Amino acid sequence: MSLRSEVRDPWTYVLSGLAVGLGWAAGISLPAAAAVGLGVYVVKTAAGILINTDREEAGGLPIEPRSLEDAWVRRAERAVRQFRSLGGSVSPGPVSEQFARIGMESEGALTDVRRLAGQASSVGEALAHVDPDRLAREEARLSDDLARAPGDDVAAEIRRSLGSVRSQLEVRQRLEQAQAKLMARMESVVLGLESLVAKLVEVLTLVEAQSPVEGAQRIDELADELEGLRSGLQETEDLSRRALSAYQDQGEAPGTSSGSTLRARLRNDRRRSSA
Repeated sequence: MSLRSEVRDPWTYVLSGLAVGLGWAAGISLPAAAAVGLGVYVVKTAAGILINTDREEAGGLPIEPRSLEDAWVRRAERAVRQFRSLGGSVSPGPVSEQFARIGMESEGALTDVRRLAGQASSVGEALAHVDPDRLAREEARLSDDLARAPGDDVAAEIRRSLGSVRSQLEVRQRLEQAQAKLMARMESVVLGLESLVAKLVEVLTLVEAQSPVEGAQRIDELADELEGLRSGLQETEDLSRRALSAYQDQGEAPGTSSGSTLRARLRNDRRRSSA
């Protein structure tokens, strides 16, 4: 989360106000209570920025806080923590050796989910600046104007304007398609991770009644399943990048202030991808 987002976060003020109220109720002076509240405000803001910076470095584009994609990332993080916990409970041997592979695959899947979530946030931001209702009204108006154009020169100008509006509508459609595919892919990977956690618990529960070799084979099969979950991600990412590039080529929408920020984020993402 950026400094601007942290400052806007209502929980920053709720926690600070709560700290002031508790301090005052505890009998300390109002200036001292206010100082405590200010300290909570500073710590909460700094912590939020640092946490989100780590996410950006791991996943590429920043993730919109409290969004649906952010919720999927949190679920993926929880599943990977469970993978780690299960791996730490396994005694050395064939089973633990296979756990190392599934552990690496789960960490890779988490990185994938973070990257997809960052792209989904960028697509969502772009969609917010392409108003389909306004464009539909302009298309209808320009179509009427074209039908009543008094001459070829005027008609040519109207056609150019109409083409621009229709191009923006096409960009909007591609962004919507990219967002739908990103969200569906994230859901598939995260639910797959959670399912694999449950299967691992089952394997470890039954491993005492099986030979270590059989347990290791079951875990190896689960690792293959996890690897399969990650296949096809490149296609999804390419689709969203193309949609975002088309939006970027359209230029900043009138009346917006974040188009340049989004373009900078896209440039950074391309640099990370090519590195």
